Amino acid sequence: MLLPHPTGAVVELVERAAAGVVTPHARAHSVGAVCSHCASASDRVRGRYMRRLADTAVGGANVVIDLLVRRFMCRNLGCRTVTFAE
Repeated sequence: MLLPHPTGAVVELVERAAAGVVTPHARAHSVGAVCSHCASASDRVRGRYMRRLADTAVGGANVVIDLLVRRFMCRNLGCRTVTFAE
């Protein structure tokens, strides 16, 4: 089974469950991210959480993407956004 490579992400593991569900485990490739409010770059990670995304079926198997998302601290002291997700 061939899965397209997600832009900007690294797929670390692909599992296929007995129920036929394919689960790619991915994370962002970049070192940092840009604040969505003030556009300041940050590499200061505040935390991480998992997002579970349903995707279209591939080869007759359901696909669920487990994406590890990082939360960053905005480095701009004047910005009203304290943390933001990549």
